[in-house]
Amino acid sequence: MKTLELFAIACMACSITSVTAQTNHLVAANQIITKPDGNGYASAVLPDGKILVGGNSPGKTSANLTVVRYNKKGAVDKGFGLHGKAIARFGGNATANSIALQPDGKIIAAGTGNDDLAVARFNADGSIDSSFGKNGKIKRDFEGYQDAINKLILQPDNKILAVGYGFESNHETTKIILMRFNPDGSFDDSFGEGGFTAVRVNENGFDYAWSALLQQDGKILVAGYSYTNSAFDFTLTQFTSNGKVDSAYGTNGHIYTDISGFDLARTMAVQSNGKIVVAGYSDFFNGKFVLARYTKAGLPDSSFGPNGKIITAVGSIDDKAYSVAIQPDDKIVVAGYSYNGSNRDLALVRYNKNGARIKVSALTAK
Repeated sequence: MKTLELFAIACMACSITSVTAQTNHLVAANQIITKPDGNGYASAVLPDGKILVGGNSPGKTSANLTVVRYNKKGAVDKGFGLHGKAIARFGGNATANSIALQPDGKIIAAGTGNDDLAVARFNADGSIDSSFGKNGKIKRDFEGYQDAINKLILQPDNKILAVGYGFESNHETTKIILMRFNPDGSFDDSFGEGGFTAVRVNENGFDYAWSALLQQDGKILVAGYSYTNSAFDFTLTQFTSNGKVDSAYGTNGHIYTDISGFDLARTMAVQSNGKIVVAGYSDFFNGKFVLARYTKAGLPDSSFGPNGKIITAVGSIDDKAYSVAIQPDDKIVVAGYSYNGSNRDLALVRYNKNGARIKVSALTAK
């Protein structure tokens, strides 16, 4: 019988924000890392089994975008970067929300830098890669307010796809954003407008992108949430390979899913049969884990829970799901946190391939 092991970096305010499936193992990155100081939001596993966690670490006046490397036992690898940390400074608070690994061992990290869209690339030893962008970094402002990249994808041609959102100049409404870079960090002019695409999903103008998949036909599927009919719904938007909205998908390129009245999609993964699992949570304050599964064509999969949707209460007060991983046997593992009234516990839920819940775990970090 297969066993499931969890590697969790010690945290103070517990929340699993990234979970990675490896054969019979899961690697999870928690929201607050205690050693070294900082916050972790993304994880990746190197071919030698060492673990990268991306997020931020405190600098003299602001937080820096940071990637930390751990050995297989979870100790900080002091031979990486500066005492185990690879750091990129963006002139203000910066953080990495996503990590991508190149075949040559270089590490791409992206998120936000001084409220702008930010990307950095590091060499395999943790030093900044000065051949990428401008001195190893890319920074792009949308309309002068808060912007963030939440997902990086390295394409087979080594072009780099970044997906997130940006606030418009009114500081209220948002658009989902896609950018594509050439391997050297320059914008790919064949994508969108000069390598940049900004799209309003819904006329209300509150649109957020948190996850993306590069499909076999080169099309890009983006998951997040949009404000529709007085509540947020799961939203899928499909783009062509050149960054244009694919109007043949769903309704004018978009699919909306109402699960519990207030639904926020944060993560997405694809099973071996091509079906797409999207996970997130309901409500900002009294949430539950919520999942939806779609066919390759984007239709709700009626064989998955009631009408393609699943709601799971881990605890009794507030549960948030931030990451999903598909095991080799197509079982689904969803990770996040569960609030027990006094603190947050790490939360894991495993479902069989058709959505029946197998196990719920809420773990308190010591």
